[in-house]
Amino acid sequence: MGMWRVLAGLLAVALLSGCGATDDAAAEESAAPVTQASASALTKPTCLAENLLNYIDNGVTVPEPTTIPTDFVPTAAITCEGDWGAGVTDHAVSWLEEHRRGNLDAVLAGFALPSEQDGTCFTDQPTPPVVWLIDDRGLGMRPVVQTGRCGGFKWDAITAIDALPLSERIVHKVPVSPEVEARFAQ
Repeated sequence: MGMWRVLAGLLAVALLSGCGATDDAAAEESAAPVTQASASALTKPTCLAENLLNYIDNGVTVPEPTTIPTDFVPTAAITCEGDWGAGVTDHAVSWLEEHRRGNLDAVLAGFALPSEQDGTCFTDQPTPPVVWLIDDRGLGMRPVVQTGRCGGFKWDAITAIDALPLSERIVHKVPVSPEVEARFAQ
């Protein structure tokens, strides 16, 4: 994320100094590198990364959620979430990975909604699942789930994903330490 801020700052300085380009040409030039760079950040999706599960230690991290690149065409979605009601069995918790395919228009419309949080109120709410949008090459990105005025998540995209036909469901058994197991017992 820091690299984007540096690039955006350099681009702003170049635009403010003129650089001999018209406003329209500068706008076109500024849009292309961001889109290409965002699309090049696609990665192989996984539900088993350290920054998705704070109790797993496998050396795998995935990019943080971001806006959907304009040139990215997803054809499937993957959700990852804990089956917390199952509790701990044999020193492991269940982590669900669901693959869905179908028309993603409603999903993309849900992720395109603007965030509205103004910071004057807050809401207690469940956390949405981890979401991956996947292209035909099997590469994916994690989109940002937008929030409403009081910080509540907008569930439109998640609801649209849940409405898609389920093509695969994987239950990962993730080993947990005795300390983490004790937290689940509470």
